[in-house]
Amino acid sequence: VNTVLGEPWEEVGEAPSEERLMQRREAYPTRVVASSAPDEEPRIEIVVPRRAVVLTSMTDVQNNRLETQVMAWGRGEELWALEYHVLYGDPSAEPIWLELLELLTRPRHLERGGVDFIRSSCIDSGYAAQSVYGFVANRPVYGTPDGRIAYTWATKGFPGTGPVWPKKPGKSSMANVPVWPVKVDTAKDQIASRAKTIEKPGPGFIHFPLTFGEDYFRQFTAEQAFDRVDSKGFPQRVWEMK
Repeated sequence: VNTVLGEPWEEVGEAPSEERLMQRREAYPTRVVASSAPDEEPRIEIVVPRRAVVLTSMTDVQNNRLETQVMAWGRGEELWALEYHVLYGDPSAEPIWLELLELLTRPRHLERGGVDFIRSSCIDSGYAAQSVYGFVANRPVYGTPDGRIAYTWATKGFPGTGPVWPKKPGKSSMANVPVWPVKVDTAKDQIASRAKTIEKPGPGFIHFPLTFGEDYFRQFTAEQAFDRVDSKGFPQRVWEMK
Protein backbone atom coordinates (compact mmCIF):
# COMPACT_ATOMS: atom_id res chain seq x y z
CA VAL A 1 0.00 0.00 0.00
CA ASN A 2 2.71 2.46 0.97
CA THR A 3 5.61 1.45 -1.31
CA VAL A 4 3.70 0.57 -4.49
CA LEU A 5 0.54 2.69 -4.35
CA GLY A 6 2.06 5.59 -2.42
CA GLU A 7 -0.87 5.64 -0.02
CA PRO A 8 -0.56 6.14 3.75
CA TRP A 9 -0.66 2.97 5.81
CA GLU A 10 -1.52 2.56 9.45
CA GLU A 11 -1.28 -0.84 11.05
CA VAL A 12 -4.38 -1.61 13.10
CA GLY A 13 -4.20 -4.07 15.98
CA GLU A 14 -6.80 -5.67 18.21
CA ALA A 15 -8.41 -3.64 20.97
CA PRO A 16 -11.82 -3.25 22.64
CA SER A 17 -14.06 -0.57 21.17
CA GLU A 18 -14.17 2.64 23.22
CA GLU A 19 -17.68 3.42 21.96
CA ARG A 20 -19.12 -0.04 22.72
CA LEU A 21 -17.72 -0.04 26.25
CA MET A 22 -19.21 3.41 26.90
CA GLN A 23 -22.58 2.16 25.69
CA ARG A 24 -22.40 -0.59 28.30
CA ARG A 25 -22.34 1.85 31.21
CA GLU A 26 -25.07 1.18 33.72
CA ALA A 27 -26.75 2.73 36.73
CA TYR A 28 -25.24 1.38 39.95
CA PRO A 29 -27.13 1.51 43.24
CA THR A 30 -26.51 4.80 45.05
CA ARG A 31 -27.08 6.54 48.38
CA VAL A 32 -27.49 10.20 49.30
CA VAL A 33 -24.79 11.52 51.63
CA ALA A 34 -25.64 14.68 53.55
CA SER A 35 -22.98 17.40 53.55
CA SER A 36 -21.35 18.50 56.79
CA ALA A 37 -21.50 22.11 55.62
CA PRO A 38 -24.98 23.74 55.75
CA ASP A 39 -24.50 25.58 52.44
CA GLU A 40 -23.45 22.51 50.43
CA GLU A 41 -25.75 20.18 48.51
CA PRO A 42 -25.90 16.47 49.44
CA ARG A 43 -23.77 14.25 47.23
CA ILE A 44 -24.60 10.95 45.55
CA GLU A 45 -22.35 8.02 46.40
CA ILE A 46 -22.11 4.70 44.54
CA VAL A 47 -23.05 1.64 46.59
CA VAL A 48 -21.34 -1.73 46.11
CA PRO A 49 -23.73 -3.93 44.04
CA ARG A 50 -25.34 -6.89 45.80
CA ARG A 51 -23.50 -9.67 43.92
CA ALA A 52 -20.04 -8.23 44.65
CA VAL A 53 -18.24 -9.77 47.63
CA VAL A 54 -14.61 -8.52 47.62
CA LEU A 55 -13.20 -5.00 47.15
CA THR A 56 -9.71 -4.33 45.73
CA SER A 57 -7.79 -1.37 44.36
CA MET A 58 -4.88 -0.65 42.03
CA THR A 59 -2.81 2.55 42.06
CA ASP A 60 -0.56 3.80 39.28
CA VAL A 61 2.17 6.31 40.17
CA GLN A 62 3.08 9.16 37.81
CA ASN A 63 5.45 12.10 38.25
CA ASN A 64 2.72 14.48 39.43
CA ARG A 65 -0.18 12.28 40.55
CA LEU A 66 -1.54 8.95 41.70
CA GLU A 67 -4.36 7.28 39.76
CA THR A 68 -6.43 4.77 41.70
CA GLN A 69 -9.25 2.48 40.64
CA VAL A 70 -11.46 0.72 43.16
CA MET A 71 -13.07 -2.54 41.99
CA ALA A 72 -15.64 -4.99 43.33
CA TRP A 73 -15.49 -8.69 42.48
CA GLY A 74 -18.16 -11.37 42.36
CA ARG A 75 -18.41 -15.05 41.46
CA GLY A 76 -16.22 -16.12 38.54
CA GLU A 77 -14.31 -12.80 38.61
CA GLU A 78 -17.32 -10.77 37.53
CA LEU A 79 -16.01 -7.23 37.94
CA TRP A 80 -17.63 -3.92 38.85
CA ALA A 81 -15.43 -0.86 38.29
CA LEU A 82 -16.61 1.33 41.18
CA GLU A 83 -14.44 4.43 41.49
CA TYR A 84 -11.65 6.16 39.60
CA HIS A 85 -9.61 8.81 41.41
CA VAL A 86 -6.77 11.09 40.33
CA LEU A 87 -4.80 12.49 43.28
CA TYR A 88 -2.49 15.32 42.22
CA GLY A 89 0.73 15.99 44.09
CA ASP A 90 4.39 15.06 44.43
CA PRO A 91 4.72 11.26 44.85
CA SER A 92 8.00 11.75 46.70
CA ALA A 93 6.28 13.79 49.44
CA GLU A 94 4.07 12.58 52.28
CA PRO A 95 0.80 14.54 51.74
CA ILE A 96 -0.29 12.63 48.63
CA TRP A 97 0.30 9.29 50.37
CA LEU A 98 -1.80 10.37 53.36
CA GLU A 99 -4.55 11.24 50.88
CA LEU A 100 -4.23 7.80 49.30
CA LEU A 101 -4.35 6.12 52.71
CA GLU A 102 -7.61 7.88 53.53
CA LEU A 103 -9.04 6.82 50.16
CA LEU A 104 -8.07 3.16 50.60
CA THR A 105 -9.24 2.78 54.20
CA ARG A 106 -12.63 4.53 54.09
CA PRO A 107 -15.73 2.29 54.36
CA ARG A 108 -17.82 1.45 51.28
CA HIS A 109 -21.56 0.97 51.71
CA LEU A 110 -23.14 -2.24 50.41
CA GLU A 111 -26.44 -2.65 48.58
CA ARG A 112 -27.21 -5.65 50.80
CA GLY A 113 -26.65 -3.52 53.91
CA GLY A 114 -23.73 -2.51 56.09
CA VAL A 115 -20.25 -1.51 54.96
CA ASP A 116 -17.09 -3.23 53.78
CA PHE A 117 -13.48 -2.22 53.18
CA ILE A 118 -10.91 -2.66 50.43
CA ARG A 119 -9.15 -5.93 51.24
CA SER A 120 -6.24 -5.83 48.79
CA SER A 121 -4.46 -2.75 47.40
CA CYS A 122 -1.75 -2.96 44.74
CA ILE A 123 0.57 -0.03 44.06
CA ASP A 124 2.79 0.03 40.98
CA SER A 125 6.44 0.71 41.84
CA GLY A 126 7.66 1.55 38.35
CA TYR A 127 7.93 5.22 39.31
CA ALA A 128 8.89 6.79 42.69
CA ALA A 129 9.68 3.28 43.88
CA GLN A 130 11.19 4.38 47.19
CA SER A 131 7.96 6.16 48.16
CA VAL A 132 5.90 3.15 47.14
CA TYR A 133 8.05 0.79 49.20
CA GLY A 134 7.82 3.08 52.20
CA PHE A 135 4.03 3.19 51.97
CA VAL A 136 3.73 -0.59 51.60
CA ALA A 137 6.29 -1.40 54.31
CA ASN A 138 4.25 0.50 56.90
CA ARG A 139 1.06 -1.46 56.27
CA PRO A 140 1.59 -4.79 54.45
CA VAL A 141 -1.20 -6.19 56.65
CA TYR A 142 -3.46 -3.95 58.69
CA GLY A 143 -6.68 -4.23 60.65
CA THR A 144 -9.97 -2.75 59.47
CA PRO A 145 -12.65 -1.35 61.81
CA ASP A 146 -14.82 -4.46 61.39
CA GLY A 147 -12.15 -6.65 63.01
CA ARG A 148 -10.88 -8.17 59.77
CA ILE A 149 -7.64 -7.48 57.86
CA ALA A 150 -6.50 -5.95 54.58
CA TYR A 151 -3.29 -6.13 52.53
CA THR A 152 -1.09 -3.73 50.59
CA TRP A 153 1.20 -5.00 47.81
CA ALA A 154 3.97 -3.43 45.73
CA THR A 155 3.82 -4.51 42.09
CA LYS A 156 5.89 -3.89 38.98
CA GLY A 157 4.88 -4.54 35.41
CA PHE A 158 7.10 -6.54 33.04
CA PRO A 159 6.57 -7.14 29.31
CA GLY A 160 5.97 -10.59 27.93
CA THR A 161 3.68 -13.49 28.68
CA GLY A 162 3.47 -15.62 31.79
CA PRO A 163 1.46 -15.81 35.00
CA VAL A 164 -0.29 -12.50 35.63
CA TRP A 165 0.14 -12.97 39.37
CA PRO A 166 3.14 -15.18 40.24
CA LYS A 167 3.19 -17.64 43.13
CA LYS A 168 6.08 -15.85 44.84
CA PRO A 169 7.20 -12.21 44.87
CA GLY A 170 10.66 -10.86 44.22
CA LYS A 171 12.59 -8.59 46.55
CA SER A 172 13.35 -4.90 46.16
CA SER A 173 17.00 -3.88 46.06
CA MET A 174 16.05 -0.57 47.71
CA ALA A 175 14.11 -1.94 50.67
CA ASN A 176 13.13 -5.21 52.27
CA VAL A 177 9.73 -5.19 50.57
CA PRO A 178 8.23 -8.00 48.44
CA VAL A 179 7.55 -6.85 44.89
CA TRP A 180 5.11 -8.81 42.75
CA PRO A 181 6.14 -8.93 39.04
CA VAL A 182 3.03 -8.65 36.87
CA LYS A 183 3.19 -9.89 33.28
CA VAL A 184 1.40 -6.99 31.67
CA ASP A 185 0.92 -8.42 28.17
CA THR A 186 -0.90 -11.46 29.52
CA ALA A 187 -2.94 -9.27 31.84
CA LYS A 188 -3.94 -6.97 28.99
CA ASP A 189 -4.89 -9.97 26.82
CA GLN A 190 -7.20 -11.27 29.53
CA ILE A 191 -8.82 -7.91 30.24
CA ALA A 192 -9.28 -7.06 26.56
CA SER A 193 -10.71 -10.49 25.79
CA ARG A 194 -13.28 -10.18 28.54
CA ALA A 195 -14.19 -6.64 27.53
CA LYS A 196 -14.66 -7.66 23.88
CA THR A 197 -16.25 -11.11 24.07
CA ILE A 198 -18.25 -11.29 27.30
CA GLU A 199 -21.28 -9.07 26.78
CA LYS A 200 -23.73 -10.37 29.38
CA PRO A 201 -23.42 -10.05 33.18
CA GLY A 202 -21.91 -13.13 34.77
CA PRO A 203 -18.44 -14.66 35.24
CA GLY A 204 -15.74 -12.52 33.61
CA PHE A 205 -18.06 -9.65 32.68
CA ILE A 206 -16.83 -6.10 33.34
CA HIS A 207 -19.38 -3.54 34.56
CA PHE A 208 -18.86 0.22 34.20
CA PRO A 209 -20.83 2.95 36.03
CA LEU A 210 -22.52 5.92 34.39
CA THR A 211 -20.15 8.19 36.33
CA PHE A 212 -17.15 7.18 34.16
CA GLY A 213 -16.56 9.65 31.33
CA GLU A 214 -14.91 9.55 27.90
CA ASP A 215 -11.39 10.02 29.24
CA TYR A 216 -11.60 6.81 31.27
CA PHE A 217 -12.58 4.72 28.24
CA ARG A 218 -10.01 6.46 26.05
CA GLN A 219 -7.33 5.29 28.48
CA PHE A 220 -8.90 1.83 28.78
CA THR A 221 -8.60 1.33 25.00
CA ALA A 222 -5.39 3.33 24.42
CA GLU A 223 -3.33 0.27 23.44
CA GLN A 224 -3.80 -2.41 20.79
CA ALA A 225 -2.37 -5.89 20.39
CA PHE A 226 -0.10 -7.04 17.56
CA ASP A 227 1.36 -10.43 16.69
CA ARG A 228 5.09 -9.93 16.28
CA VAL A 229 8.18 -12.12 15.96
CA ASP A 230 10.84 -11.91 18.66
CA SER A 231 14.62 -11.82 18.12
CA LYS A 232 14.75 -15.63 18.03
CA GLY A 233 12.02 -15.95 15.42
CA PHE A 234 9.25 -17.04 17.79
CA PRO A 235 5.75 -15.52 17.58
CA GLN A 236 5.09 -12.93 20.25
CA ARG A 237 1.96 -10.99 21.14
CA VAL A 238 2.63 -7.44 22.32
CA TRP A 239 0.57 -4.39 23.28
CA GLU A 240 1.49 -0.97 21.89
CA MET A 241 0.06 2.53 22.17
CA LYS A 242 -2.26 3.53 19.34
